[in-house]
Amino acid sequence: MTRPTYENDGHLKDEEICIDAVEAVWGVACVKTPRYYKIDYCVVDPSNRVVGWIEIRCKNFARAQYKTFYTSLEKYLSVCRAQYATARPAFLLVKWSDGIFIYRVNAQDLTRREITVGGRTANSRGDDQDIEPVIHIPIAEFIKLSDARNPF
Repeated sequence: MTRPTYENDGHLKDEEICIDAVEAVWGVACVKTPRYYKIDYCVVDPSNRVVGWIEIRCKNFARAQYKTFYTSLEKYLSVCRAQYATARPAFLLVKWSDGIFIYRVNAQDLTRREITVGGRTANSRGDDQDIEPVIHIPIAEFIKLSDARNPF
């Protein structure tokens, strides 16, 4: 049985806002990957060669509301694999209600970060598959996108 996807037009609009900001701040081009791809965007150079990866999350609360940002461990592993296999940098970009912040993915996080079973509760959208191992990243380690140097 296939899992439902929860990506909708609102999510895609928020992603576009984030990517427009990345392109403006870093002067790069980003290409949306196919819907069932493991990473949201690839960053490309003027010759259309992939030079990096970006996974986007959008939250409807302020960054400081929680001490950590968490995401699916499986998603984080996918982003780490892309970075490792291609030798191109990968980032988590999070749009909180008070700004857009970025974090450089690091495979060492897998051994030094807290990993818990969490995610959405079964009551939030009725999908018990949303409860899974998640990795926690301290929000203090995210850099405001406008302050982040261009890694490409």
